[in-house]
Amino acid sequence: MNPAVIVGGRRGRQKAAIEIPGRMRQLKPEEMYSKMFYKSKIKPRVDRTDTKNMAKGEKLNLVKKLTREMYEAEEESVKLQVLEKLEERAKSMEVAALDDEATPEQYHR
Repeated sequence: MNPAVIVGGRRGRQKAAIEIPGRMRQLKPEEMYSKMFYKSKIKPRVDRTDTKNMAKGEKLNLVKKLTREMYEAEEESVKLQVLEKLEERAKSMEVAALDDEATPEQYHR
């Protein structure tokens, strides 16, 4: 991904979003659930809800609330899939953090 991607700002202004390597946080289980199942499970339920008169923040809060409720109601097999993905992500984050550590020679350049 391009490290300086242009994203929309307030009132139509544009600003660059800089991706800083090694600065990722571990996701919560319901956030990983959303990444894995948003299109197939969460979005259809959100689409059935009348969100036309909602502000963006209200809609985001609704999506988060529905996601949390749906994750809690899921079968254990789905929750295990989510936890496995979280473990994979944690391992890859550890590897990325080790790769990002500078050597003493790199500091003196």
